This record gives sequence, C-alpha cells and structure tokens, in this order.
Amino acid sequence: MVNKKFVIALIILWGVALMGFVVFKQFTLQTGAEVRLKTVPVDPRDLFRGDYVILRYDINNIRLDSILTEGEAFKKDDQIYLKLDTSSKYARPIQISKNVFDEGIFISGTVARSNDNRLNVKYGIETYFVRQGTGKEIERKIGKLDVIIAVDERGKALIKSLQYEDEVL
Repeated sequence: MVNKKFVIALIILWGVALMGFVVFKQFTLQTGAEVRLKTVPVDPRDLFRGDYVILRYDINNIRLDSILTEGEAFKKDDQIYLKLDTSSKYARPIQISKNVFDEGIFISGTVARSNDNRLNVKYGIETYFVRQGTGKEIERKIGKLDVIIAVDERGKALIKSLQYEDEVL
C-alpha cells in the first residue's frame, strides 16, 4: 500500500518538474526581450543528431579592446554577461562583466577560450534543430540568416526564430 502511494507521488513529482521546465522555457519565449543577431558561416557535420544547424554569431568572438570591461580579466569557463545595444537592426556588444547588469538587455554566456585580447563565448543558442530535410538548405543561407532570440531578465537566451530576407524559416 505504501509503495503504491510512493510511486504515484513520484510520478506526480516528475510530471510537475517536467511541466515546470516547459513552462519556464515558454515564459522566456513569450516575455523575454527580442534581440536580432547576425550569423556567421560555419560548416557542421554530425550524422547522429538529426537535422540541425550550428549557428555562430558576431558576439561569439569578443575583442576586449572594443567594449567596456571595467578592467576585469576573463579566463576559460568564466560565467560572463554581455550587455547589448539593440538600437540598430542587429544587437551589438557594448559591455562585458562577470556580474549581472542592473539594467539594459544582456545575455549570459560561458568563456570557451581566452587568449590575448579575445574571448570565444558560448551562449547556449549555437545549435538549432530544424524540420527533417531542411538542415542543408538552411546551412547554405548562414551568413545571410538572422536569428531572433528571447532574452530574460537573468540573461538566459532562447532561439525564437530564424529569418532569411524577412522570411521566417
């Protein structure tokens, strides 16, 4: 009798946790600030993951001498926050910090590589799964492809859509 109640409680707990994950992601997509990023070309190959596109952005490679850093030093695996200027068509980085910004739109990421005056940063929006059979077509458009992301108040980003010449893919 106790085992049956325990199993039912466990199933309900897992169901609530799974629904919470979905609701959290959907909340970010619905309420997060929309930011447009320009992609740069890359050539992905992976036979085991299905149709997907690897995306790279201008903000993946940051030159520290071109933005405000407040004298902070950054190394591999550091959590960073990149403040974005969204006043033009494409978002561009204006400030980087290890601390969350009090205001403005910013995206959080992790330093993948650090050398000299450059950082390579991953934001968790570099892979996008697409409808079966469309991956190669979309890959050919990378470099001319825009990505619309939603960024929440903690800097977490999710891909909202891909756009090619104002056509939503």
